[in-house]
Amino acid sequence: MKGILVRTGKYREEAVRRSGITPDLVIDSLADLPDHI
Repeated sequence: MKGILVRTGKYREEAVRRSGITPDLVIDSLADLPDHI
């Protein structure tokens, strides 16, 4: 399964690093999602 992280208003780079999870893709908006699926 692939994981896509969408940067939202609550996105914090530090929180992503601490999670230990590496997303396969990082996008800025859900509007960008159709370009990647």
